Amino acid sequence: MTIEEILHDADLALADAGDSDPARRLAAITRFMRAFEDAAKEIAITKNDWDTVRSWARTVVDRVLAVRAAVGAWEIEMGQLFFSATRDERDAEAALDRRSQHAFAREAFRDTPVDTLFADAEDAEVDQDFHHAAVLLALDKPSYAPASHTWWRQPGE
Repeated sequence: MTIEEILHDADLALADAGDSDPARRLAAITRFMRAFEDAAKEIAITKNDWDTVRSWARTVVDRVLAVRAAVGAWEIEMGQLFFSATRDERDAEAALDRRSQHAFAREAFRDTPVDTLFADAEDAEVDQDFHHAAVLLALDKPSYAPASHTWWRQPGE
């Protein structure tokens, strides 16, 4: 997928994130957040930068803020995946993926009110818990994730 196709899908997902049904709203915001991981993969492959994604993100700030409850539900589900009593390796990896999606979204929305929304949801202790689990479960940082994604197991750990 090209960056333009990824952003088009993200735009459609963002529109669906305003649905009145909580399950559909959560599915839509999950798709929206995954788009930032997809963008990061495409940027890593093509050696492009985040400029196109950031430019698009600035056009949808108000729409993201309008669905902040859906973003909050997504953040809560990330924690539930990771901290559930029945957590397994798949759940831990899904939570780590979401944490990276969150960071990629912050990159896209840097210096906007959405960046602040995402920053407020971050917790260094939770990132340490994620990292500890990643080391125990041998969940390595994906190749397209920068070293700043410290919640993953880093090369050589």
